[in-house]
Amino acid sequence: MRLTWAYNKYIGSFILGETFMFMTFRQKIVLLTALSVLLSSIAIVSTVYSKSAKEMKQEAIKVLAGDTRLVALKFQGAYDHIRNDTYIAANATAIEEIVNIAKNNKQSKDALPLWKKRLEDSFISIMKKKPYYTQMRFIGYHDNGREIVRVNHNDTGYERVKDTDLQYKGKEFYFEQAAALGYGEDYFSKITYNKEHGVVDPEKVPTLRSVVPVFDSKGDKFGFIVINVDYRLLLITQYRDIKPQKNTYIINEYGDYMEYSPKLGLLDLVLSGADQDSSLQHLQNPTAKERDEYFVETTDKIIYTVKINIAPNMADNFLRAVLIVPKREVLHSTSEVLYSIYILSVIMVFVSVLFSIIISHFLTRSLIKMSKELSHAADLRDYSLHDLPVNQNDEIGQIARAFDVLADELNKQRTG
Repeated sequence: MRLTWAYNKYIGSFILGETFMFMTFRQKIVLLTALSVLLSSIAIVSTVYSKSAKEMKQEAIKVLAGDTRLVALKFQGAYDHIRNDTYIAANATAIEEIVNIAKNNKQSKDALPLWKKRLEDSFISIMKKKPYYTQMRFIGYHDNGREIVRVNHNDTGYERVKDTDLQYKGKEFYFEQAAALGYGEDYFSKITYNKEHGVVDPEKVPTLRSVVPVFDSKGDKFGFIVINVDYRLLLITQYRDIKPQKNTYIINEYGDYMEYSPKLGLLDLVLSGADQDSSLQHLQNPTAKERDEYFVETTDKIIYTVKINIAPNMADNFLRAVLIVPKREVLHSTSEVLYSIYILSVIMVFVSVLFSIIISHFLTRSLIKMSKELSHAADLRDYSLHDLPVNQNDEIGQIARAFDVLADELNKQRTG
């Protein structure tokens, strides 16, 4: 194999050498000029493209980072509103009165229905501003987590749940998580399908729960305010507000995500599917999970991600905003620059060839003239040379003068 390669290389070099040897001087000038310009153009194109590609990629990453942060802020703002609504409900006067009645510290229990109704009114007022709130509840800490007040939001409007239909939630996972909360702390649950009386709701609404504890006047835990959020509708609402232009993912710590694709539009919510999506697999790296902000570059994509802490008191309560752009989009402007340079290079080569043809004509004119004169003298056996460029001060003039001297010597020999 090596011998064959060496042989082919030798033959190729020989052929090129022979071809060059049989070219006229004028052709050699044109060829060498064209090759010089072509090689220079290639070097310039390579340098400019490399530098431009690097600078444009860095600029694109900066823009992508800014867009990702804006998306992250939008979704963080949505969670902040949910948290604020939960705190507002937890600090309502009706809550305080219900707690005091239950502790027998203020009024008779005859006033309890009135304060429950006022709390229901407060819940409805909050829910009307957020179409993705499906339930608001006041759940007791004791008595196996029995609901004290509950309002449902369904297709018919806002339903005030009767006392006889209130449920026990002490065995629900979010109740157990919320039991560890202290004063001023809050909690967002993982996404699960909503349950009624321990059975998954047939509508299978993916539900996020915002929980804030309620304490009595002595600082003892009395219960919780819980807002149920239709997580799919929450994400859809935020996506519609931000109107993304790039491929965008919102993913939580449990791997639930919703994707917006510029080609396909907003795709459905996927529960616990991040490890199956090739664009999100980099998030499964333990080191990546701890980082707040970074970018990943693959062969065909640039991926930027920003971590959003949604519960200050719980480090593992977070979202990630992920934006993805194809590399070809990032380097599109670079390709346009490269195309322009290519066109300019072709023009430069063409102009250089024309220029070298003109220059070579002037450079070789004297040589051609001298060649004809010498050929004519050789044919006639007359060495009297009258038309040599002996007055030129360059190398051609030196050769002409040397031939002139030689011709004089030959003529003297003939006549002598």
